[in-house]
Amino acid sequence: MEGMGDLSMTRLIFHHDDMLLPPASETILPVQLYGITGKERGDISTIGNPVIDKIKRLGVPISEQAMDFLSIALAVTAADTFVQRKSSPDGWTRQFSIQLPLYQPERWLYIKDKLQKALHFLSGDIWNFEFIDGGSPPPEPYGNRYRLIDLQGINSVCLFSGGLDSAIGAINLLSEDHSILLVSHAYPKDAQKQTEVSRPLLGRFSRFALNADPSSITGHTDVSMRTR
Repeated sequence: MEGMGDLSMTRLIFHHDDMLLPPASETILPVQLYGITGKERGDISTIGNPVIDKIKRLGVPISEQAMDFLSIALAVTAADTFVQRKSSPDGWTRQFSIQLPLYQPERWLYIKDKLQKALHFLSGDIWNFEFIDGGSPPPEPYGNRYRLIDLQGINSVCLFSGGLDSAIGAINLLSEDHSILLVSHAYPKDAQKQTEVSRPLLGRFSRFALNADPSSITGHTDVSMRTR
């Protein structure tokens, strides 16, 4: 495992069922999606453990396409987190081979090349996806008792990182009398900053924040966060 970063290509294999993940090796990094049961094995990294409960607590169903898009986003976040740039031959460019089960993989095959090119443009890394069957289905939502936020009347969604661009976007929407949902990827320090920035906002808004909670079995992570 420690020598994995020295290889020119890192192969990440994902699944929500840890029993279907292969053993880790010098060429393979197994990653469990949406759970941490595989940690007992001692060779599985994890990501997305808190996500399913948060989605259920929205209180509304989500589409199969949205669920698959979330799985893709978590796989990208895992690769960007678990593989260190400094271990690549040029100290920056990494090469990823990602096997990812989706609920409807056939829907994504025709845009796979565009996705790989877009991620290369954003990150400077080389991406190769293999989409297979067996992905996690959309979860059944909880009832009103466990609902996190009230979506009634919300008519706009705004990505909200806590930075200047997203804050201006939220201000513009609120100034036009939109009722908005602020959606955040919120690691603990980011969540604190997002809360501080949201306090002065005037108008009707709700917040939905998720922490991908990536955990590398090696204990080493990359800190550039360019792709994330």
